[in-house]
Amino acid sequence: MDALAAIILLNYNGEKDTIECLNSLKRLTYDNYLVLVVDNHSSNQSVQALRDCQAELGFEMLEADENNGFSAGNNIGIQSALEHHADYIVLLNNDTLVEPDFLERLLEPFEVCDRCGLTTSTIYYENDRKKVWCAGGEFNQNTFKVTMLGHGNTEYHVPAAIKEVTFSTGCCMCIKAELLQSIGFLDEHFFLYEEDTEFCYRVIQSGWKIYYAPQSIVYHKVSSSTGGGEKASPLTQYYMVRNKMIFISEYARGVNRIRAYMHSLAMYGYYCLKGYMDIRYVGWGLWDFRAGIKGKRE
Repeated sequence: MDALAAIILLNYNGEKDTIECLNSLKRLTYDNYLVLVVDNHSSNQSVQALRDCQAELGFEMLEADENNGFSAGNNIGIQSALEHHADYIVLLNNDTLVEPDFLERLLEPFEVCDRCGLTTSTIYYENDRKKVWCAGGEFNQNTFKVTMLGHGNTEYHVPAAIKEVTFSTGCCMCIKAELLQSIGFLDEHFFLYEEDTEFCYRVIQSGWKIYYAPQSIVYHKVSSSTGGGEKASPLTQYYMVRNKMIFISEYARGVNRIRAYMHSLAMYGYYCLKGYMDIRYVGWGLWDFRAGIKGKRE
């Protein structure tokens, strides 16, 4: 029998997207999988809407007692997946659609690549399916900057062969159960943003490897027209800044820590000048970092 894969969808007030994603997963050609939907304490009708279609779409429903963020919600699903004795756990954003062979392609590197602990897909914009959103990623050890390969590019040459990378976006990552038992789950201190970077860093530091499976195709419902130029919400800016600084403080050492801090501060300054970020929310994130505040900001 094929290895068991558990696919985790995290829902927060997004039942329409979640149901569309579930319908997409119903067409998978890989047979041995289960789907776990974790509702992250939605404040709308999500839970009832999902329960109404549960029998038809064939998924297991889990409910968080409170919304403690992306990591905490996914960790509920990860724990359940391990209790189901899943061999692989797929974290998949609920606002995605997948090709029918998405899962079997995503699992291929585990069979053929040395020390493979985590894999990721080619992710395209859903509203522009020739434009790459992420084709694997690279983590710079000097600046602690992540580059999503191919991002926003319609001319990006997606490789035919499996490729080793050093970063996977949390939008779609497949994790070997053995790896989770070795290095632990997602870090819940972040609440939102940087948790995928931190997890990938631990993967690499522990001697496991990350592979990009280019023939595994996902479509992500993010706007292809903004190109990152649209200003993020105040809380998004806050968590991005605060959590990047927390990540650097926990893992960078010596001169490298200073270099990473300076690079990040210069980047935020540039974004503020361009109008992509607001100095007030950047300052808020930096203030709370200095104050040692982690997790959800009330």
